Amino acid sequence: NKGTSSPPSSSSQIESHLLTGSLSAAVEAHSQLDTLCSALKPSKCTHLQRFAAATQQHWSQQLRERLSNAFSEILKEFKWPFTSSVSSKTLDLWDKQQSRFSELFHLLLLLDEGPSPSPPPGVPPTLTDHVILPIELLLEPLRKRFKFHFYGEKKTNSKEKPEWYFTQVSAWIRDHTHFLENRIQPLLQVSALSHVDARLEFIRGLLQETEAKLLHDLPSVVYNDLLMSHLVDELLLFEKELRMVLGYPRPHTSLLHVLLDEVPLHKWLSLEKGFAVERLSAITSSPSAWQPAYASLEGADETRVPECTEGLMQLIAGITNRYRPLSSPAPQLRFLELQTDLLLEFHHDLAAAARQASHSPLVPQFCAYLNASSYIVDVLRNWGEQKFYLELYYHSKRMQSSEDNDGGSTPQPLSPPPDIDSLCILRRQDPEFASSEGAAFDTVIAVFSSLASDIETALEQHVVGTVKAKCKNYSKEKWHGMVLEKPPLLPDVTSSGSDLLLTLGRQLDFIAGHVSQAVVPSLCEHIGDRIDQILVSDVILNNHFSEGGASRLSYDVTKLLLPLLSQFCDDVASMQLLERTREALNLLQLLPGSARLLQEQLEGVVGAGLGRAVDSEAFAVAVAALNDIGVHSLTPHQAGHILRLRITS
Repeated sequence: NKGTSSPPSSSSQIESHLLTGSLSAAVEAHSQLDTLCSALKPSKCTHLQRFAAATQQHWSQQLRERLSNAFSEILKEFKWPFTSSVSSKTLDLWDKQQSRFSELFHLLLLLDEGPSPSPPPGVPPTLTDHVILPIELLLEPLRKRFKFHFYGEKKTNSKEKPEWYFTQVSAWIRDHTHFLENRIQPLLQVSALSHVDARLEFIRGLLQETEAKLLHDLPSVVYNDLLMSHLVDELLLFEKELRMVLGYPRPHTSLLHVLLDEVPLHKWLSLEKGFAVERLSAITSSPSAWQPAYASLEGADETRVPECTEGLMQLIAGITNRYRPLSSPAPQLRFLELQTDLLLEFHHDLAAAARQASHSPLVPQFCAYLNASSYIVDVLRNWGEQKFYLELYYHSKRMQSSEDNDGGSTPQPLSPPPDIDSLCILRRQDPEFASSEGAAFDTVIAVFSSLASDIETALEQHVVGTVKAKCKNYSKEKWHGMVLEKPPLLPDVTSSGSDLLLTLGRQLDFIAGHVSQAVVPSLCEHIGDRIDQILVSDVILNNHFSEGGASRLSYDVTKLLLPLLSQFCDDVASMQLLERTREALNLLQLLPGSARLLQEQLEGVVGAGLGRAVDSEAFAVAVAALNDIGVHSLTPHQAGHILRLRITS
């Protein structure tokens, strides 16, 4: 084609320019040769294509060698690579060579034949992607030093000390960051590769070298528990430093992927489980295992979480912190499964211990079992709504859906991932939606919730059983013969009533002093509801009451028992305490005329027996009459029965 030089012509030009030292012109002629090779690609002249390609490759190698040598000479002049922060002397030397360095830098960019370092939009380069040529030349002496120190017979090449090469790489990044950002980045900004970050390219090149070292050592380390455990720990620390201190962006691939092949990943999981089991065994066998973890923090230990439970949750959180940086959800889900297994094992042991202790529940350790269960449920519910765990949960759902749709044939592709940020907002706004959707720890939450409920029931039954036993003597008081004092005096508490109140007070004080403050109100509310039933069924319905007896019982309930229970319940719940008992007392203390009128209104309902249907209109009238005097929880039949227990003079 006219206007396009032939290979021999371009070759002669390049050679001529190299002989005269005109590197810029030689690179320009080489670009023309590149254009010619591209133009020949559609041609059927295969011999010419091969000749042009061979010529282009030859001169590319020649030019690269000449430019690299010139570039390296300048680097030596200002003492590259640096062994510490850049000194003012180094910057002075750089300033003298800046023009020549800049020229060579841009010529190397033009000569760079590697694949484009720019991935698709939004996708950062990986460790396998090409590092641009001038940055590669900056890395070359560091790569040599790395190989010299960390391979072969050198003492620094120790599989027991991977931190040595991690520390060295970190130091190189820190020492050269200022120069890369302030001297190299401006050169890229005025080139066709302005989107390339010089510092990140430099880090990526060093990570390539580090990755090769890891892959070289891993086969001989993976079967040694101590070496593998130490390598994992140091690699995770290096990853953390890369991200948080050295500013290597999260989307960019780091080195953790070397642990994700099946053999090292299986080993890592095994090590995590072994360490967790050993650690958990130590903390649960400690003499203070079931003591409140934060008892020394006065006023701050509302959960009263036991030491061993707090230790377990810190252990679980530590596992999350180690696998959180992994770039793939598949291995993360395997760690989540490990965490679930550890929690379920703890539940198994805790449930067995609770069953053994349930015969005598009012002891500190039994209450600690409740605190442990409640604390784990609260923490896991909170974690389950965090973005990280939601991403894992919805990924597992997509995987499960894909497997369900597989039908034994070719695996189905995963459905598109949901918008987790929107889901987080929706779940916070609509708890019912969140509950129906589920979360990562649902299985564990369910078993610990059930255990907490069983322990609460055991405590409740113990207290209520004691109250019921004390009510036997209290019920035998001569309620029908008590005289109403005029003027009213504060009555003395009967010995049976005093015994009941003192025993109940001691038990509730014990619960309030040993059970999580978040659990105490609901537990005492349930106890109060059961006591309400006992007072109505065992005391009121089993006796007849004079005015004095009704007044005495009212005093015991409203002035003594109700305040006792109220101090352990929420304000709202306190208003509902002993509701049936208070309504029964209301009926027992009605004025005689009002009582007779109400009894007549209830007669049509109360008198209905077998074979006689209750008239709906009469029932509605009876309910309305009861509501008018503040009776809402007792049925008309119960109210009528209580009215018949009145003894009036």
